Amino acid sequence: MEAKRKDQFELAADTRILINVIEKGLIKEKKEMLTYAEMSAAIGRDVQNESRGNLETARKHVAKNNRVITATIRNVGIRLTENFSGVLSFTAKKMRDCKRRDCKLVQNAIIDKELPPEERVELMAQFSRLECAGLFIKSKISQRLLECIKEKGPKELPTAETLKLFA
Repeated sequence: MEAKRKDQFELAADTRILINVIEKGLIKEKKEMLTYAEMSAAIGRDVQNESRGNLETARKHVAKNNRVITATIRNVGIRLTENFSGVLSFTAKKMRDCKRRDCKLVQNAIIDKELPPEERVELMAQFSRLECAGLFIKSKISQRLLECIKEKGPKELPTAETLKLFA
């Protein structure tokens, strides 16, 4: 007998349970924190190891549906956070680190390889694009952007206007 395949949009039972536990604890009861032990007990599996994906999916759903951000406390649990700037700074750092690491890996791997011209052109275009993106993420350079936003009021600038600041 063939097992019925789940619809790709159907959440796993453990994920639905975790969504309910997180919403009840952090949103409705306004607990300061939910421990990994509490969440693991709710589904009968360790959310830090074997059910980590279920927890991540549950956190994403809670964030989207309740317009909140959850933060992890290493080896303890999760909590709500309003450190929006910290979240974005962390993201910028991850982007810089990934770009730097992966570009070095590729550059080292292709040093003594004979690549077809079209592949080499594609790689150089990707390096240039990533370097440009990295430029905008640097905190020193973003000072110009900060000053412009202070002048115009707290709103997101259009892309063309942002690019002019860096030209």
